[in-house]
Amino acid sequence: MSEPVKMPDDDGLIRDEAIAWFVVMQGPDAVAKAGAFSTWIARSPAHAAAYDEIASIYCEASVLQRSKTYGPQREVRRHKMRPVAAMLTVLLLLLVPFAVFDFGGRSGPEARVQQALLVGPAGTIRTVQLVDGSRVTLDASARVAVNIEQDARNFTIEAGRARFALAPDSRPFKVTAAGGLITGVQAEIDFAVVDADVVAVTLWNGEARAAPRKARLQSASLVVPLRAGRPAWFRAADFARQSRQTADGANAVRDWPDGWADYRAVWLGHLAAVVNSYGNGPKLVIDDPAVARLQVAGRFRVTDAVAVTARLEEVFDLSATYRDGNLHLGANRKIYPPH
Repeated sequence: MSEPVKMPDDDGLIRDEAIAWFVVMQGPDAVAKAGAFSTWIARSPAHAAAYDEIASIYCEASVLQRSKTYGPQREVRRHKMRPVAAMLTVLLLLLVPFAVFDFGGRSGPEARVQQALLVGPAGTIRTVQLVDGSRVTLDASARVAVNIEQDARNFTIEAGRARFALAPDSRPFKVTAAGGLITGVQAEIDFAVVDADVVAVTLWNGEARAAPRKARLQSASLVVPLRAGRPAWFRAADFARQSRQTADGANAVRDWPDGWADYRAVWLGHLAAVVNSYGNGPKLVIDDPAVARLQVAGRFRVTDAVAVTARLEEVFDLSATYRDGNLHLGANRKIYPPH
């Protein structure tokens, strides 16, 4: 784990506010409070630093408590984390019923109208419910703009990956993803900004159509009905259909919100980077470049560094040690590069 950010000595309230915000953003009011949360974060770098530290402590404690760590230091590490986890748990429990920060909100006739920017918290996956009954699942670092009005439901994928479980409603939905527009009434759809020029869309349930967002490009030949369970890739600039798959060899999986990823073939170095993107707990470190160049296929729960490490130990002749707060994966014998 990175060194804790030093908080200003004369402003202990920032830490208390960060804990209160952490509680709120993990709960059912996350969507309603998203605008106020963004304002609080933008007000000072110390706010963002405090929030990140609280999230890191909470997530690392959760990972270590449910994992079997490696190496002779495991007992020492576990005991070191107990006071930190206990402190945060007590603070969370105390602040849930008594927090008095004014976060704002809506009620009454406007309850079915909503504007918010949903941001996936670093290192975790979370689901929020919208006022129309829809749910949005945000991958780590995803950003989704929500604009639900009296006669329309509009969304924009700004970054990352998100799943929309769009509830039936008299108002059609429109999801803007780069240069494309996906429309329908009820559907369960995944969106992912794959790289700088490609957007991936996967329909799981319901009906939806994809078309270029710009009016000059909208023609019957470019309107694509999405097929359930069949990922489609579109060029970001004009939303033209692409015959390609993700560069990292990942297949579309329905249970990615539970942390699962399915790979046809992936370098261990890339797999470690994916695992570490959810890295509020121990990092998976591969020191040997030859190990990092090994390829593996299969399903991995990438939100659990310990489980991935144990799986790789089984597949390859590797062993892991736990030191410096990280999981170090290495070979038991010399690995020769493939010819």
